[in-house]
Amino acid sequence: MKSKKLKHGSLAAALTAVFLVVVVLVNIVATILIERFDLSIDVTGNKIYEMSDQTTDYLKGYGEKTTIYVLADEDLFKTASTEYGQAYQMIEKFRKQNSSITTEYINLSESPDFQTKFPNESLATGDIIVAGDNGRYKHLTATDLFEQNYDTETYQAIGISSKVEQSVASALEYISGANPASAVMITNHQENSLDVLVSLLEKNNYDVSEASLLNGEIDSSADLVIIGAPVVDFTDEEIAALESYLNNDGKYGKAIVYIASAAQPDLPKLEAFLLKWGIQLQSGLVLEYDQSLLYQFQNEPFVFPGQNAYTERIANPNLQVLAPNLKPMSQAIPTEPNVTVTPVMSTSDTVALRPSDASSNWSATNNDLTSFEVTLAAEKTSDGATSRIVAFSSIELFQLLEAAGLNNGDFALSVINTAANKQSDLQIVSKSLTPSLLNINLLQAMLIMVVFVILIPAAVLIVGLVVWLRRRNR
Repeated sequence: MKSKKLKHGSLAAALTAVFLVVVVLVNIVATILIERFDLSIDVTGNKIYEMSDQTTDYLKGYGEKTTIYVLADEDLFKTASTEYGQAYQMIEKFRKQNSSITTEYINLSESPDFQTKFPNESLATGDIIVAGDNGRYKHLTATDLFEQNYDTETYQAIGISSKVEQSVASALEYISGANPASAVMITNHQENSLDVLVSLLEKNNYDVSEASLLNGEIDSSADLVIIGAPVVDFTDEEIAALESYLNNDGKYGKAIVYIASAAQPDLPKLEAFLLKWGIQLQSGLVLEYDQSLLYQFQNEPFVFPGQNAYTERIANPNLQVLAPNLKPMSQAIPTEPNVTVTPVMSTSDTVALRPSDASSNWSATNNDLTSFEVTLAAEKTSDGATSRIVAFSSIELFQLLEAAGLNNGDFALSVINTAANKQSDLQIVSKSLTPSLLNINLLQAMLIMVVFVILIPAAVLIVGLVVWLRRRNR
């Protein structure tokens, strides 16, 4: 009898030991796999920890040996705040997605000599250096990693967006030397600020500079010229410089992005130049009369990208674009030879033009309802090369490039990349770190309550009772 008990006891001890060994081994293997591969699941509403498909696909072909230096202790960096915790997870995803990329955490106080590796940079705790073995690198500061969001009506701070993925991915593209592009912002005509656009372009591997047309020419090496809602008209010489730039000594291959504003005065010479290319601008303001397409007011319509070559790179073409204060813009018959015009994005057919001199009691009638263009692309092709003018009728559209829940950033970047003929698989916009609510209806809420509050506890109770009764009756 004793030997039987001893036999069963030894077997139980052996099974317990084997079980413990298996548990330890499983934990070791799981830790190694999690450390090396990206096995996490993002359950946040905004998918703030999820890497975009574009970046994932890009990393599959990335082969340049690269180190991401994070200038902070690892534990401090990932626990400093929600924002830095997200940054940590995203940076580690780059390492896990590609074996050519490594991460290294540097405490500047303990490693003061690290500054000598980058003598031209002013380094601070929390900064990131993305450095390739080929000597090319990008220095990213907090303003490159995060951005404050503001309410478009009250201008109150409402949260922070992460730009970590787009900044690091752009740095990798710069290090590999692939697909660089240059853009020139025209000045000296009281142009509107386009700081948000400049930031987005720089994060997507554009070199952005400013230039006036006082010397009568544009740098021929520039891929793209941007004109941001000027208030002062161009001179004949400046118009000639634009025409010469697009012609490019007959080689074409250049692009101008013109961004209009409903607040602009008439600009006869500049608007006549655009009209030659089939882009007609009028004074006044476009108002939307379909309540379902309004953000808050009639001058804030939602519009949707059309299906064309300029929108093919948009990740989610069904997501709306918010285009406030639209200047009336229409497609015209171009007088410039060999020019074709493509509507890229249009309003609904329930908008009306409010004249700039309308009285305070002006209102539209059904006969006034029509459609206007939000974005037009005019192209001139010769011997396989194409020069383009792309016109947007809302400068406020560009102030919302980083806004969560809108397609403004993805749309603008897709159009501009196409206009500049920029061949890149990367087109990344920031992610809002503001928590999103779980929107469920009453039936769904009741179902969740029944499953988690009643069914699952009841099932556990029943299983426990059955096991107890079986053991009691043995």
